[in-house]
Amino acid sequence: MSINNIVYHNSIKQDKFPSPNSTNEPGLHIAGTKLLKYTEEEGITHVVIPDTITEIGNNAFELSGLESVRFPESLLMIGSKAFYNCSCLSVILMPPKLVSVGYQAFDEALYFKRNKKDFIVSENHILLKHNAVEDIVHIPGDVLLIAEEVFKDDKFIRHVVFPNGLHTIDDDAFSRCTRLDSVYIPYTVKSIGERAFRNCTSITELEFSEGIEAINHWAFEGCSKLTEVKLPQSLDELGGAAFQNCTSLKTVIFPENKYIEFLPSTFFGCDSLKTIQIGRHRFKVDDPQKICDIFSVAFRLLVQKNFEYDPEERQYIISMIVQIYMDSRMPEAEQYIKDNLMDVFQNLSYNGEYTLVQSLLEFSYLVNLDTLGEMNNYFHECHDEKMIEIIQNKLEHIHLMMNWENLFDSQEHTEDY
Repeated sequence: MSINNIVYHNSIKQDKFPSPNSTNEPGLHIAGTKLLKYTEEEGITHVVIPDTITEIGNNAFELSGLESVRFPESLLMIGSKAFYNCSCLSVILMPPKLVSVGYQAFDEALYFKRNKKDFIVSENHILLKHNAVEDIVHIPGDVLLIAEEVFKDDKFIRHVVFPNGLHTIDDDAFSRCTRLDSVYIPYTVKSIGERAFRNCTSITELEFSEGIEAINHWAFEGCSKLTEVKLPQSLDELGGAAFQNCTSLKTVIFPENKYIEFLPSTFFGCDSLKTIQIGRHRFKVDDPQKICDIFSVAFRLLVQKNFEYDPEERQYIISMIVQIYMDSRMPEAEQYIKDNLMDVFQNLSYNGEYTLVQSLLEFSYLVNLDTLGEMNNYFHECHDEKMIEIIQNKLEHIHLMMNWENLFDSQEHTEDY
């Protein structure tokens, strides 16, 4: 993000600052391009930070008596509480390349104490602080970035109206806003930070516009009343634990033609999750921890039309494809197994592949394949007694079911006459 200069005092003049060519101020502790700490020197009220610095560390100037600071154009990040409780600090010029302002970076500074407006927005359009008590919040239209923890623990906000033009909601921006019940993310937002809406336990409506590219780790963790999530086509990154412990979440809708990679932890603890949807295709979820695999397998069958897997994963993958077919009667799953059924049986090791064999036999019965007899040709190579017993029992069950169906069909035929 590119950020213009911030001026924290309307009457500031450039001659308030030392020359940009001044030598490095004493008291600055630097490692590489990071300013770690400032040790206050008696009589020093103005500091010029060297041109090589890209980051100011957490608490670096906390409690200092500085009145003004000049940042280099190279500066990208200001850490949490970097200038916290600098009670004399009223003059700051920020650089154009700054991309991150940490939690409470300037809280309790003189400027904040003087400024009692509902919103404190820098001239480079970063929302730094919110002072009002209100249940419906309209973010000012010129805001581009909501800084870290601006609304954290606000117990009054019920609804937020974001401006078109906002592109970043930073880490913890709305964390633990327990009355917040609906969130609509506009198309201009590209990134939602870590824990941005964590433990917002009243959110029931969540809508993403096309345009968002990253939902970071823990972004919506613990939103316990959220029941459905629809992910946009524009999404590229879905962080670990992004929807962890959303205990009421029942359905996740993925875009039809976009593969989104995510971790099992993304939906960990979503015990009510029973369905995922890819476009118009719906798939049952019997275990939220399997959602990654179900999505991956289903997407490859639907979109990529091909399937490669490690031979060691054969039992798990084929069983999952069979289960997908049984749950959804998905034609692509049926066709894949038909095309590969006999090859799978020919290459069975039989060592522990009990579930796979049962699934394949069940599939053969469900799709009325005339392969049960052929399969017997491969079973004589099996020396696993448990497997032999499973195969025999399953085949007897299938033949019994087929006989019952034939009898039922015969009775129906007789009744027609």
